[in-house]
Amino acid sequence: MKKVVIDFETTGLSPQEGARIFLAGMETEDGKVFLGYRPGFKIFTSRLKEKNNNAKWERIKRTIENKNIIKICHNAKYELKMCDAEGWKPAGVFHDTMLLSYVNNEYEGSLSLEYLSKKYLDEKYHKSGDEIKKWVAKEKRQRRKQEVFVEPNYSDVPEEIMLPYLENDLDSTMLLFWLYEKKVEEEHAAIYEMERKLIPAVAHMENTGVVLDIPYLEAAKRNTKKKLDVLEKELYTLAGKQFNPNAPVQVANVLIHLGIELTEYTDKGNPKTGKEVLETLNHPFTDAILKFKAMKKIFGTYLVPLQEMALSNVLYCNFWQFGQDQGIKTSRFSASNPNLQNVPIRESGIVRRAFIPRPGYVLLFVDYAQIEARIFAHYADDEIMKAAFKKNIDIYETDMVRIWSKEEVKKWKETDKAKFKYQRYIAKTIRLAIQYGMGIQLLANKTGYTYAQAKKFKRDYLKTFPTVKKLMDKTKTELLRNGFVNDIFGRHYHVPRDLNYKSVNALIQGTAASVLKRGMISVYEDVILKEDVNLLMTIHDELIFEVKPDELLKHARTIKDCMEDYKTFTVPMLVDLDYSKKSWADKKELFL
Repeated sequence: MKKVVIDFETTGLSPQEGARIFLAGMETEDGKVFLGYRPGFKIFTSRLKEKNNNAKWERIKRTIENKNIIKICHNAKYELKMCDAEGWKPAGVFHDTMLLSYVNNEYEGSLSLEYLSKKYLDEKYHKSGDEIKKWVAKEKRQRRKQEVFVEPNYSDVPEEIMLPYLENDLDSTMLLFWLYEKKVEEEHAAIYEMERKLIPAVAHMENTGVVLDIPYLEAAKRNTKKKLDVLEKELYTLAGKQFNPNAPVQVANVLIHLGIELTEYTDKGNPKTGKEVLETLNHPFTDAILKFKAMKKIFGTYLVPLQEMALSNVLYCNFWQFGQDQGIKTSRFSASNPNLQNVPIRESGIVRRAFIPRPGYVLLFVDYAQIEARIFAHYADDEIMKAAFKKNIDIYETDMVRIWSKEEVKKWKETDKAKFKYQRYIAKTIRLAIQYGMGIQLLANKTGYTYAQAKKFKRDYLKTFPTVKKLMDKTKTELLRNGFVNDIFGRHYHVPRDLNYKSVNALIQGTAASVLKRGMISVYEDVILKEDVNLLMTIHDELIFEVKPDELLKHARTIKDCMEDYKTFTVPMLVDLDYSKKSWADKKELFL
């Protein structure tokens, strides 16, 4: 099948803010290049004549809408979003060299076209956008001298700079495709195909956006600011003096002044005063400053930016299917503008209350139930864990029985609810400590144990759960032997060897990400493209939709069927359903 590279130059990055294609480029496999300005957009020079230009613009549009021609892009999601803004109907296969690069090596230094070209292609393709950026910066300085300032963008850049830049991008994208195509096809075909098919779903999600309750945000900002002022005065009273609660050194000085011992230090020798340290210190001051910091984050990271980022009353987030993980790379989704994945749990309701359905719709929430624990049971091949999930028994209570005995757990459950709840938390924490490669000190901090107690508890746990120890050893060995850990779908996790203790984490989180992505593709193809249903967001292991109220049950059943998986693993991957007529914060369980 015929293949072409497609690339656009646009007036901005956000189609919702009016950014449009002003120059489209296409290159065939035999090196023929077609460049076309938006008709009527440019005063044409001798290089691009108006008559030929309009024909080329239409040819590029027809190619994009031709299902029998394979398109190659670098960041295909962006091209699809811009096509949607033009009213074009993309069809057929869209390859993405950014995605090919990530699937081939998730630890690549950068996925930018400039970086990959400099690393893998001949020197003549090592062109950057610096010349364009310098021109725009200079033009901006000149325009500021004028009475009316109009921000310059790429469409203002002279042709002698812009056209060679686009041509070079087309060449580089084609060469990178040829570079990766065979290797990915031989080693990562299934994973790449899954990620490639996901691109249109992510583009749809970003273009749809989610509605915000602006009057509520205004009120929430005022109320939160008042609470912060009260909390700050409370901190001064507890500290016995005024200080800057946002300055770690000043917080440390207050802690020392109050007689609180600090045992962890930064590389520069300053006492650590981060959240994880403060949570281990049992003192009214640390409780108050933790509350202040959480409220401050809600105010500064969410309430204020949400309103600033919204266009009218709609927020258009960016979702990254490659993830933007620090440390190990697992391909989990991440979000930015804003990062909705990191809303503090205790105060999340303040933020989530701002997210509301469009008029005439309700929100539908579909969340994978204990997905990582289920995947953990599958890879550990632990019969007791698997049986618990098949019988729908609380997995953490099952762990409690194995750790402390059935009789002890039963006694706590019947006579001491608080003790039962605490011991369940301990059982869950040690499981997550193993799964995430948590260190002994952090485990001690989380459980309230001493370092020695935490070390013994972990050692005893691994004796009680030999299948877990076997899984840990197996993944470390696989990493050392092959340079990567391989999951059930064939994805490779090239965990750095100095982080080999995180290999189980990569395996489980990465597999969970693929389960969600597979479900998302199925929903997009079987529901979104056919029904009046909007996919709004993905948060952790959850997808959030908008549906018509009278079709809620119908679509919930279909989406549930699309997302659940009874065949791939030795335990089923199930979803929980919730809905809300009001907001994200008011969701209720949905019974089918």
